This record gives sequence, C-alpha cells and structure tokens, in this order.
Amino acid sequence: MCLLPIIITDYPLITESDKYHHRFVLYDHENGVEFTDIIEVNTLELTKLPETEDGTELWNWLKFLSAERREDLEMIAARSPQVKKTVVRLMELSSDERTRLLYESRQKMEWDNQARKHEARNEEKFSFAKKLLQRNRPIDEIVEDTGLTYEEVAELQTAD
Repeated sequence: MCLLPIIITDYPLITESDKYHHRFVLYDHENGVEFTDIIEVNTLELTKLPETEDGTELWNWLKFLSAERREDLEMIAARSPQVKKTVVRLMELSSDERTRLLYESRQKMEWDNQARKHEARNEEKFSFAKKLLQRNRPIDEIVEDTGLTYEEVAELQTAD
C-alpha cells in the first residue's frame, strides 16, 4: 500500500520556494538515504504556476484546475490530449441538464451513504463507550479505545 497524499492549494504553502510542485519523502539527511518511496507528500500550489507552459503534463492539469473560463479550458484541451478528454466530458456534463442532474443526484446519494456510514461508526463508538463506562473503566482509557473526545465520554457518563 502506498501513501501518496496530494495537497492542492490556491495560496502559497511552501514560502521558501517559488516552485509550484514539491515532493516530500522520508529522508535521512545525515546519510543521504531515502527511507522508502511508499510514503510521500506532493504539494501543488496554483498561485505559483507560471503563465507560460513548462512542457509538463502536470502544468496542463493545474491549468485545467485553475481555469475560470470556457476559453481557458479549450486552450488547455488543445495542448494536451489527456486533459482534452476531461474537458470534453466536463462540457458534456455541464451542457446537458438531465446528465448534470443525474450526476448531482448520484453525488448526493454517495455523500448521504458516507454520512450514514460515519453516523453508524459513531453510534458504535458511543455504544462501546457506554459499555466501558458501565464496567467502570477510566475515561482516559475509553477515549484511547474509542477515539471519542474526553468531553464526549464525560457527557455520556453524566447522561446516565
């Protein structure tokens, strides 16, 4: 399993550098050895993206993400076949009201499902915390075992 988070910002994040892309890894500075390529964090700063193309596909994708007008999207699509596919699909979704409504409906359903799962996990945590309280377990242990906050567990304790 690789852990490769990507942080995309529309504000300067790495103030020590003018570059728009940084890759951070686990690295032993003393011996000059990278520990692993399994864990890395990539930062992409839209505010530092140069106006002129730098020849990378990354530049095209970031221009796509920062596009504010249809003309900007069309310009990027003309430069990159990969981005063009996405622009065409975006235009299809944007222009067809029925397709857009279906997409939004699916998106809402997905968000609702995620919210239900999150709520179910929280209820399981609270139920487990109540059982531990009934067994007179210390609040600190319950917090550690459930991931609930101290305040949430204390509130459960006073509710009974």
